[in-house]
Amino acid sequence: MLVFDSATEPKVTALRQVWKDRLGGRAAPLLAIALRGDVAIICGPAGEDPPIRRIEAKQAERLCIRALSEPDRNAALRFLHDALPSLETDLPGIRNEGLLSEHELARGARLRPDWMSAQTRAAPVLGTAGIDLLRRLGFGIEKADGVTSLLRTGSRDRAVAVLLDAGETPEGAAPRFQNLSPVSWALAMADQRNLPWVVVVQGDRVRLYPVELGVGVGRRGRTETWIELRTGLMRQDQAALLWLIFSADALKPSGTLERFSIRLHRILRQRSSWRIRWA
Repeated sequence: MLVFDSATEPKVTALRQVWKDRLGGRAAPLLAIALRGDVAIICGPAGEDPPIRRIEAKQAERLCIRALSEPDRNAALRFLHDALPSLETDLPGIRNEGLLSEHELARGARLRPDWMSAQTRAAPVLGTAGIDLLRRLGFGIEKADGVTSLLRTGSRDRAVAVLLDAGETPEGAAPRFQNLSPVSWALAMADQRNLPWVVVVQGDRVRLYPVELGVGVGRRGRTETWIELRTGLMRQDQAALLWLIFSADALKPSGTLERFSIRLHRILRQRSSWRIRWA
């Protein structure tokens, strides 16, 4: 990592030249980061003409911490290639597969009366990972079996949680789960216990699956319907989404996620009514 302060926003050609000079022809990933106030201009990590991205300074700090925590340069490069394109979207660090509306996530959620309080509570949680992330989201945690835990809100169990090891994926068969995928194992456990949610955590990545069939705007199968946040990549001004969707307050009965879904259902029903009216 090469980090330096800049009084003005550097030109693309100048920043790339700084990157190339520092790299010195070595076959290693490198990020050159120019800091200008609350903004970070990033060049790298690889290529003849490495891409330039403009993101929040705090977001860049979390990105660097996460990349430096990888076990070797190849793992760091894989992480950066996976993470950096997300930073240029409306919802950096957020991947939504048919559970909620992209428009509501990017814009509508900010109109909620509890947005600012959720923002305040979520901001200190950004960048946390693993079981510490679940605790800081307000959950009580109790072991269910050798590979899953129960997440408790107040006195009630509300979700089955799986903490993945490095190299595991939610959908890939794994020996720890008797050659089932971690998410299939967790969904079966949630079915047995009549719990509505499955939470999968790997590092700073937290993913939420509904257990009930037919939930979500995409109307897909259970293993294909989810939303995922990476606490190390989210923008500071979108931190509230972490609390509104993933916290103990969100997953409790009549919690913020349920109210979010009810509001979304009303909006979609209203839009459907307009289409029918004008057909």
